[in-house]
Amino acid sequence: MPDEVITLEFLAQPQRQIIDELAAMRAQFGVMQDDIRVLTAMAIRQDNSNKSILDLIQRHGQRIRELERTP
Repeated sequence: MPDEVITLEFLAQPQRQIIDELAAMRAQFGVMQDDIRVLTAMAIRQDNSNKSILDLIQRHGQRIRELERTP
């Protein structure tokens, strides 16, 4: 087994790779957070829209029942 000299550069190279990978993951995480915010806002708007439509349908149903009851 040859004697290999372990230098600081040799030790630093894998650490640099890990730091670069972490930086890339953080950047992707930021994009995912933005996507999650947008999708959440879209879901909330859709839910509010559905509630409004259901309320409107219910009011029309009540109005029709009222008109059918009156002679």
